[in-house]
Amino acid sequence: MKNPTILNADRHIFCVKFMWKATDGKFILHGEQLAETIKIHGVKGIEYIKMFDPNDNKFKQVSKSQILAFQSWNTETFEYLKNHSYFKK
Repeated sequence: MKNPTILNADRHIFCVKFMWKATDGKFILHGEQLAETIKIHGVKGIEYIKMFDPNDNKFKQVSKSQILAFQSWNTETFEYLKNHSYFKK
């Protein structure tokens, strides 16, 4: 991705909120950045992960199994996420 500040809404876009963070606690990112962002910032836990709905132009709750299904094409990411405490609940 040449310019990470531009997000294509036709791809999976996630909003991640991490627990116990006053700053650097919320991120909007493309799906392929999800595991890397969680590895760096999600040490103390994830409060929620929402997905952008381009039809309503809103971030909406999405099930943990759906998030994992969206990541299943990337084996390393999928294995990391399915073993993360947020997805084991």
